[in-house]
Amino acid sequence: MARLAVGRIRGVHGLGGAVRVEVLTDDDARFAPGSVLLLEGEARRLTVMWSQADKPGLLVRFARLTRREAVEGLVGRYLEAEGDPATLPDGSVYWHELPGATVTATDGEVLGTAADVFRTGGSE
Repeated sequence: MARLAVGRIRGVHGLGGAVRVEVLTDDDARFAPGSVLLLEGEARRLTVMWSQADKPGLLVRFARLTRREAVEGLVGRYLEAEGDPATLPDGSVYWHELPGATVTATDGEVLGTAADVFRTGGSE
């Protein structure tokens, strides 16, 4: 299984351990109660206890992290989920697979190589 970045913790919310998450996935089920996420680069597993829409992202609470002090150190960290690239629909790729890929126009003309991928907000 590959680990895929599905969100980034942007801040804390209130005193009860909720965090503001920038969502980096199209799969809403990644943040459903009972889902397990991992902190980037760690084996630490976080179980989603509760989540709610909070434009432009989500508010999320994790089991056993019920105080603001417990989550303050997570700000800026990426949340990852285990995923199987073989489950993607044909012709689909993950963002991290795009840098280095050949870019081709619809008429077949090779335009170059993708150097980077970044979020642009509302114009995605």
